[in-house]
Amino acid sequence: MRTGIQKAIICLAAGPEQYPVIKKAKEMGLKVIAVDRNPKAVGFELADEKIVLSTYEAGPIINHIRKLKKYKVMGVINRSSGPPVVTAAQISKALGLPGLEPDIAETAISKSKLNKICIERNICVPICQSVRNLTELDWDKIEYPSIIKPSLSLVGKSGVRIVKDPDELRRAFQNTREVSYDGWVNIEEYLTGQDICLMAMVYRGQLLPVVLLDELNQINEKGEVCSAGFAVPSIFTDTIEEKRILDLAEDIINKLQFQTTPFLMCCRCKKGDFPRLIEMHLDFGGDLVLDELLPVSTDFDFIKYAINILTNNPVPLPKIFFQVAAVLYGEGDGFFHGRRFRIIKNDNRSKLESILREVCVT
Repeated sequence: MRTGIQKAIICLAAGPEQYPVIKKAKEMGLKVIAVDRNPKAVGFELADEKIVLSTYEAGPIINHIRKLKKYKVMGVINRSSGPPVVTAAQISKALGLPGLEPDIAETAISKSKLNKICIERNICVPICQSVRNLTELDWDKIEYPSIIKPSLSLVGKSGVRIVKDPDELRRAFQNTREVSYDGWVNIEEYLTGQDICLMAMVYRGQLLPVVLLDELNQINEKGEVCSAGFAVPSIFTDTIEEKRILDLAEDIINKLQFQTTPFLMCCRCKKGDFPRLIEMHLDFGGDLVLDELLPVSTDFDFIKYAINILTNNPVPLPKIFFQVAAVLYGEGDGFFHGRRFRIIKNDNRSKLESILREVCVT
């Protein structure tokens, strides 16, 4: 490396959720090139370079970064779901950095495209129809209850509902399509079981699993599915179901040819059965998992570990111990970015379960 050239990492977005990621990269001795369309983004306070551009458009970002001759860019970090995942992949490819092929990233963020390619490659997913209009739907193939959801949503569980009959589906369809970024709507079979999230990294095609989380959901009187929180460790940790979940993840990584990326895989599974893929997020994730839940459960630093992977500096994954804990949304004295939450810690999972049953449908 030439004298005076400094190692740097690109951070897509610089808002409150990106702030701890930028801070960690700085603590690791990296310069940070932060990108955000908001010139007053809080992460710019820590960044060494600020690029005021949309994280949805890779071209202008790449052109700007190529002009920064004093840095050797080592990688791209992204905590935002949806289009920024594709932007990260495009930047990585253009600059020769660890990452994903852009076409794989585009497939992964779209539930419609992901479901289609999974069926083609014999990856376990729910039975699903992806349509833009109700006239395209094969009504005879729908069994109730069903799940209706946007193919690409920019806000959590928005537009996700359980529908019990054709009339409910018709009433829900327009709202779901309106919040679908790509205009496609998925109507999926309803699966019983537990929602599980595998939090992992992928390095050069190798799965590096960190933890299984239980995703806690509520269903309101309108049939809308709402995220209520996360619990760790999962009820399937150290069980045959965990092995099956990891097998599913490796199958996805191999068949979709993932290279280097964060990997948050959400699946539905019940005891004694095999999991089916629901969706995936190829970013650091939000939902207060990194910010609040993991810090009270473990001393393992996922952000640091991920940055090492994404800068082509892998370190061995240690044996990680997780204390029983949960983060619940919408109640308690905690606030993060305007979101109320509380943390629950207990000596064992059975005690935690009794509390969770009172507040959410798991």
